[in-house]
Amino acid sequence: MKRKDLRIFTEISFFTAFVTILVIPISLYISSRTSEESAGSILNLFLNNHNTFCVCAFLVGTVLIFYLSYPSFIFYMILNIIFDLFQAFVIHPIFLWSGIYEVNNIHSLRLFFLMLFIAVIIYLYQKWQDTVFKHEVK
Repeated sequence: MKRKDLRIFTEISFFTAFVTILVIPISLYISSRTSEESAGSILNLFLNNHNTFCVCAFLVGTVLIFYLSYPSFIFYMILNIIFDLFQAFVIHPIFLWSGIYEVNNIHSLRLFFLMLFIAVIIYLYQKWQDTVFKHEVK
């Protein structure tokens, strides 16, 4: 990987970590909320250990996917679908079974669509960043 590409894709990976740190606890709160919980309990989800996973795994995965596929949106989405299917239907059940994390109503299919939604957001952000900073990728 060229140093210039690594620098460009590292910027988007930090944005990805930021988005996932915001989106995942909010979606967990919405999907697992019961009527007796207060809105303040969302703070507990922000302080849980899922943030470590968001920062570590998503940083590396984002750089890898963007390096292999960018600027082709079709290839980018194909790679994301492959990675997200693996995450949602293999890693997620293993983490639930082993007790690494615990969620009430986040099923694998819902997690898959959430990750695809995030993938579209970060692709659009990278396209915007290209116009703003005039990056020349590949």
